[in-house]
Amino acid sequence: MVYFTTQFSTTAITGSGANSTDPGASAIANLNWIGGKPTTVALSFSSSTTNCDITIQYTLDDIQRVASTTVIWASVASSSGTVAHFGSTTFFDPGVSLTFLNPIAAVRMNSTTLSSGIVYLKVLQGEGW
Repeated sequence: MVYFTTQFSTTAITGSGANSTDPGASAIANLNWIGGKPTTVALSFSSSTTNCDITIQYTLDDIQRVASTTVIWASVASSSGTVAHFGSTTFFDPGVSLTFLNPIAAVRMNSTTLSSGIVYLKVLQGEGW
């Protein structure tokens, strides 16, 4: 089973994560694509006033076998087919939960804006055959 958590913050934090008002990409959750079990990804926000713009990105490239410069990241799309952007003003109370039913190799969050607060990314993948 894969369990992964990381966060973006504008204040000092411990563990993996980014501290910045323009954090870019988070740490990467490396997944078991060979086992091919469903993966659940959740975003949560420390406050409804956390000013942020977050996208969730995934790849089919095994990050342990493919050079980091050649990994291709795709963004989760909205129902209209455009890149889905998540912010605390809309998603603070319910959070965001996505399920990938097909195998993916890795997932991360990406941010172009974070002016206050903390954004958490949690990833859980089942195991077994």
